[in-house]
Amino acid sequence: MRGGAPVVIGVGNDFRHDDGAGPAVLAVLQAAREVLPDGVRLAVCDGEPTRMIELWDHARLAIVVDAAAPDPGAGLLPGAVVRWEMPREPAAGRTAAGVAPPIRSDSSGTHALGPGTAVRLARVLDRLPERLLLLAIVGADFRPGPGLSEAVTETVAHVAREVAARLRRQGPSAQSGGDLGPWPLSQPHTRLKS
Repeated sequence: MRGGAPVVIGVGNDFRHDDGAGPAVLAVLQAAREVLPDGVRLAVCDGEPTRMIELWDHARLAIVVDAAAPDPGAGLLPGAVVRWEMPREPAAGRTAAGVAPPIRSDSSGTHALGPGTAVRLARVLDRLPERLLLLAIVGADFRPGPGLSEAVTETVAHVAREVAARLRRQGPSAQSGGDLGPWPLSQPHTRLKS
């Protein structure tokens, strides 16, 4: 039965530089817990698909934040954000669950498997959340070691604001922007890069 509490899943590894973008967003949200609606769950995941499915199972809204490899040819430079949400209404001749996310398990991701694989597997198992939003922060450095690049560090705070706003509106279709109410970070809110 779907309709449970919303969940935000930060996918990544803190010890592979920008691959830690997802957990970094979760850390910002945890520090600002008072601006989130009651009952929202925050969870860090290593990207293993079945663990992600377990985390979002029964959720009415799941927001997955991960890192993506840069692709200058596609305009994906460090600090950019790729957004994908599972369509609410089926397109003509297709089911909503049949629309594939752009985050794949090949060279565009930062894990051998990850959110794209989890979505495909959850489709087969009928364990997709009611609504699903994937946010991928394009990184610059995925070598072993702690710490985020400057571009990703700046983007993490903005993505955390967007996630909080979407949770407060209870809809991933809402655009970030406007008054988000109290926010305990010193940086002003700005619209994320597309």
